[in-house]
Amino acid sequence: MEVPQGVEPRSNDMSVAGFELMTAERVKGEILAGHVKPWFALAVIDFFVRHGIVNEENERDFVEISMRLHRNLEFPVFGVSFLSDR
Repeated sequence: MEVPQGVEPRSNDMSVAGFELMTAERVKGEILAGHVKPWFALAVIDFFVRHGIVNEENERDFVEISMRLHRNLEFPVFGVSFLSDR
């Protein structure tokens, strides 16, 4: 997330312990070490794939990672128009 210089993020509801600027490599390490919540790891991995940080050249399991991020749900989801077969 790009933050303007001089702006310091903070939690308004105390749901976040703090914020820390990390490189992509450091975030990858934190994910691989299991130090982040699964929902955060999925969001970051998707971001890395979409922005070319993780790609076929630097990740041997790139195809499997991409397939696991974007798969068809095996149960009906009602009321969500973009998932319907129409």
